[in-house]
Amino acid sequence: MGFGSYKTAWSWLHKLRAALLQPDRKPLSEDVEIDETFIGGKRLGKPMVLVAVERAGRVRLAHARRADEPTLKRFADTNVKTDADVTSDGLASYNPRSLGDRAHHRSVQKPAERAANDGLQHVHWVASLLKRWLLGTHAGAVRAQHLQAYLDEFAFRYNRRRTNGVARIAARTIEGLVTQPTRTMRQIIDRARPYPAFRT
Repeated sequence: MGFGSYKTAWSWLHKLRAALLQPDRKPLSEDVEIDETFIGGKRLGKPMVLVAVERAGRVRLAHARRADEPTLKRFADTNVKTDADVTSDGLASYNPRSLGDRAHHRSVQKPAERAANDGLQHVHWVASLLKRWLLGTHAGAVRAQHLQAYLDEFAFRYNRRRTNGVARIAARTIEGLVTQPTRTMRQIIDRARPYPAFRT
């Protein structure tokens, strides 16, 4: 596109990524799977990502420091409707204090059982796709400081995988660009945006 430097292209991409997270997103509904995964890489280390997926539907991703009850409560309250049915693994933090009154089912399986019939198939599939995307498209060079921006891009792409026509996706991106405050390259470098629910 004729950019004069890598830094310019990098900052433009981050401005676009910031526009992809829509503040009026509707929470996930019906059958929702929730899990946590760790993303590897030379620059990333092993940051944790919380994943929530509607079965055969939309996804929500959040870079989190821990999977304790307060963190999971913020994540669930932001992303999952209160009348949804939630399936998680056996982590003790998934309980009424974090998930509220949502119907909750635990899927605790041995590897052999999971291979035959994975109770968290959709969330495991999304986590696998995410890792391959970060490693393949971005060569594992994403810094943990900016991981949330890449998670927002992945979620935006995944949630529109069935959208017909590039124009609709472009229009949604442009809408985000004109409604959100602009950020300079220095601001992007110095103040990476955390997941909205985790901002203090």
